[in-house]
Amino acid sequence: MYAGKLAKVRQSGTSTAFSGESTTVSEGYTVYQITNEAKRVLDRSVIPTVNKDGGEISSGFTIDYLTGKLTFSVANGVGEVITLDGKYMPMADIANAHEYEVSLNANLLPAPVFGSEYNKNVQGDKNASGSISEWVTTDFYFAEKLIAGEMVVIELYPQADLTPLIFWAAINSDEFKAAASGEQDQSVSFESDGEISFI
Repeated sequence: MYAGKLAKVRQSGTSTAFSGESTTVSEGYTVYQITNEAKRVLDRSVIPTVNKDGGEISSGFTIDYLTGKLTFSVANGVGEVITLDGKYMPMADIANAHEYEVSLNANLLPAPVFGSEYNKNVQGDKNASGSISEWVTTDFYFAEKLIAGEMVVIELYPQADLTPLIFWAAINSDEFKAAASGEQDQSVSFESDGEISFI
């Protein structure tokens, strides 16, 4: 069990270029992850350039844009160096966040068969939805993203040092509330767009 005060919420900033970013190898020289944790969330609108021993390669691997991982279909040789050029999304704490809710959902698709009196379902597409509440400051990040129609990356931590839930999200509402007897509050609702990952 975790105290709610230990939770943490992070949001993406402005896409930033990097070059020659080093990776750390694991899993039999097939999985490489960007070594610098601050640069692991990649800008999915930019296809990174992958280099092996200084030469560009363009096939034989897949890229996880949320975790900064490359997975090769065939193991590389011992000592071969993999680096990346591209853009990443710097992540920063939402300092005034005080509450979040998230729901992981899957659409169930009916798949009845002849001769059976019981219903049968198969799992369809999946998504995350929820909300973040924060005390109002002069930072209107989420309102600006909603108006501009821009996606953001959200990281939700059950505890600051535990594995977060991370995904790209669309902001579908941003509500402000003020009362004479308390702090002004902001509640942001979101729905995921694309893959959902536990780093």
